[in-house]
Amino acid sequence: MTIDGKALDTVRLFVDIHDVDLELSMLGGFRGSKDVFQSLQQYTTVPYYESPVEGRALVAMGLARGAQWNSPDLFRIAIQPGPIPRSAIRYNSVERGTLLHGVARALGIVTGSTQVAPYGHSPYIEEGLPGWRALLRELVLGGSDLHAYVFNTCDCSELASTPFIDLLQGAGCTGTSDGNLRCQKCNQLLKIWLEELAACGVDLQEYGEKEKAIHHSIPMVKEFRTSTNRDEYVWHLSSFTFGPSPDDWYLWESEHTDNFVGEFWSIVDPPELIIPGNWID
Repeated sequence: MTIDGKALDTVRLFVDIHDVDLELSMLGGFRGSKDVFQSLQQYTTVPYYESPVEGRALVAMGLARGAQWNSPDLFRIAIQPGPIPRSAIRYNSVERGTLLHGVARALGIVTGSTQVAPYGHSPYIEEGLPGWRALLRELVLGGSDLHAYVFNTCDCSELASTPFIDLLQGAGCTGTSDGNLRCQKCNQLLKIWLEELAACGVDLQEYGEKEKAIHHSIPMVKEFRTSTNRDEYVWHLSSFTFGPSPDDWYLWESEHTDNFVGEFWSIVDPPELIIPGNWID
């Protein structure tokens, strides 16, 4: 018996013994195989596919946040087998944003995890990349709002993120102590994103103009963190340039300590102290 087979038998035994009814929202935290997830779907309080599509979309967004362990097929199954309905594509939740936010984050996770040591072995990292890219194309062609934003209230920061930002958040973007290498990897990720948008007929010049306008008008997430067993790396988005081709785009990084530069130099080279009554040369 395979590991998944043992896991499936364990799940069935548990729910049968304890007569479990699962709330739909609980499935968003699932991390594992398609077979186990489909088994759990049978034990939801309301028959899974009879529940509102908005609730199923939230489950899919939760699954996308575990893209190291969850396959893109799982994302689709969580919504419904077959094409994703327009109502789900256009749904924008206060907590998680849109399905495009979820897929953008997942694309960042799997791309970043192939460039940095992953959080543990998973068959869904490199193999999942084509599937997440296919989902991205489906959502864009289905009319998903490329600039929808959601506020990250969970960390009390009240900073917003668009799918563009969630892409970078997923990759952490992408953690390494080598600043040049980090910037190179982040721009490689951005190029994948832009190539998919361009293939869907998106005008990248217009897309960049609208994204830049949002960044100037709303406080946006700008710091991205990646943790390993020993270190935590912080990447700060300073700005980005854009144009009609993916090659025209570039992400600019600044050190997260740059805000303290003025304070540092005021200590090293303080202004001349003037005492009343002193003779001034």
